[in-house]
Amino acid sequence: MAGQDPSQFTGAKVEFSALRHWLTQRKLKGFMSGLTPLQFCYNMVALKVCVVPTEDQLADFVSHNRKLGAFGGLVHLGFQIQDRGANWVKTAFKIVHEHLRATLAEEDSAELEFSPILTEHILCKLSRISGAFRQSDRITLAQIGEEAMHSGSWISGGSVKDCTGKLFPIGMETDRDEAERIITELNLFQGKSAR
Repeated sequence: MAGQDPSQFTGAKVEFSALRHWLTQRKLKGFMSGLTPLQFCYNMVALKVCVVPTEDQLADFVSHNRKLGAFGGLVHLGFQIQDRGANWVKTAFKIVHEHLRATLAEEDSAELEFSPILTEHILCKLSRISGAFRQSDRITLAQIGEEAMHSGSWISGGSVKDCTGKLFPIGMETDRDEAERIITELNLFQGKSAR
């Protein structure tokens, strides 16, 4: 790829986890752990040097970085994964990712370049956005979501041409069958009830 335009390169590109591993092995200050090597790799994806990470790769990152925002976002959404293993985090991440994939309008998905990177970014910002609502505010982010969930007015793609900013780009309820399919696929409960 050296000396070539990455967007025109047709050969094999660097795998996301291989680039992250290579970067941390360089032992450069600030690039050995946490968000900096992750963001560096995201930039390499945007520059078309690196392959987009898989759901499993980012779920693994979230599970191993529980003090960072994406893990907090999963907890904020109600996933009780604080004292659970990596498979629980992986399941929660996949459920959120599949929900976004299923409900985000094609136009929004294309505009946002939907991938596991977007899911991680959204989860990372949840706690921060929620924290923007102070106790003195008359409404919380959870109340806004609850109200939207019960309004019954969500329509896939309805927010694309909305100028009011009041329509949500995704549905507020997760498809239970899809969540159970992911849990079964990951064999998380090994014969035990997921409930």
